[in-house]
Amino acid sequence: MNFIIGGTAVITITVIGYAVYLWRRGFYLRKKLLGFQRNVAREREAAADIVALARNVIAAGNENLFLPQFVRYVLRALNADGAAILQSGDGSSLCGLAIAGSFPPLQAVAPPLREQLLAHDGRHTEFFRQFRAPFSAADLVALCGDRGYAFFDHTCPSWCPEDFTADATRILLAPIRPGNRIAGGIIVTSRNDFEARQLTEADGELLARLAEIAAMTLELLNRFHERR
Repeated sequence: MNFIIGGTAVITITVIGYAVYLWRRGFYLRKKLLGFQRNVAREREAAADIVALARNVIAAGNENLFLPQFVRYVLRALNADGAAILQSGDGSSLCGLAIAGSFPPLQAVAPPLREQLLAHDGRHTEFFRQFRAPFSAADLVALCGDRGYAFFDHTCPSWCPEDFTADATRILLAPIRPGNRIAGGIIVTSRNDFEARQLTEADGELLARLAEIAAMTLELLNRFHERR
């Protein structure tokens, strides 16, 4: 069956189609703007929280407490399963500093010890402080690139042990760079459990912002220490 559509009908259909296109585009832009506003709100809240951490550190009189408290904050902010923070050591090396949550060991260990470390982040922190990363601070910065973070989904960096992804199916990394130096880096993980929240690329963007705020806070803490 053939239908002949007149010019008026064609124009009407075209106008309707264009109106639908504009509505969809407007909906997409509104949704994108709402997402942007939410991200800005999260970053503002994070900045206030991290400043509060800095105040607590200053009150305690020990600036070395900041990064271990920061990694716990990141774990909560991203609703992740585990997080680890590394600190720059001699030269460009990175050393383990603190663990939060259930974080897989970054070195090969026997299964019984691995289970203990996964279950007890305090015990893992003690063990982690003996860790020397097989990659440099510059390697971490290069891995994260201009985005300021790296995201791995069911894969991991080459320096991770073979069983790392068994308990870390998604991984985020970001360097912490106050001024022109690299103070360290943070690694955040999530499991592929039914009840667990999976990390996303959007979390990577937030992690990069949190690392930037932490870097600025470290600069302020260093200046406060020098003046004191």
